[in-house]
Amino acid sequence: MSATDDQVLLEKWRSGNVQAFGDLFERHASRLYNLAYRLAGTQEEAKDLLQTAALRAFSSASVCRNGTSFYGWMRRVVTNLYLDGRKSKSRAGRDLLDEEVDWSELEPLYVPQDPDSPRRQLEEKRTLEQLERAISDLDPIYRSLVVLRDIEGLSYAEIAEIQGIPLETVRTRLRRARTALRNALGSLFGDESL
Repeated sequence: MSATDDQVLLEKWRSGNVQAFGDLFERHASRLYNLAYRLAGTQEEAKDLLQTAALRAFSSASVCRNGTSFYGWMRRVVTNLYLDGRKSKSRAGRDLLDEEVDWSELEPLYVPQDPDSPRRQLEEKRTLEQLERAISDLDPIYRSLVVLRDIEGLSYAEIAEIQGIPLETVRTRLRRARTALRNALGSLFGDESL
């Protein structure tokens, strides 16, 4: 899968070829689902989020600018739909802090360095579970920043563009998110900064 192939399919889609969108989406569905799942926290919500994102994207091919990667554009659509959904749930009076996130189906964020030691594997598994729980307990806005920066590896500028907020706001919110994580994981990491 190359960026050139994506651009060819993107042009076909813009010209009205419906199958081209299906091919593009299929190429990136796994990564997009992984992002949606990390943001939403449940399979059902991730599937709903991805389906809504696909429908929204399909109806607006012209919005995906030339030079923009399909995955990058879809990542923005998924993230914005997630944040919009959190805002409307918040307005509806639902308690976002009670959301339970099941991280068991995601690949680990890191691989153990000494896989021979069962004790070390158990310690690392517990550490990963604590980290995942702390991330899932973050406010959705902070969670989205941590996922985009620390898991997806986006730059601050890319995050600012995706979320439509100033660069300094990204830095401030990410600093607050990391402080919240540090506080939640204080006993785990001591005084080390995240």
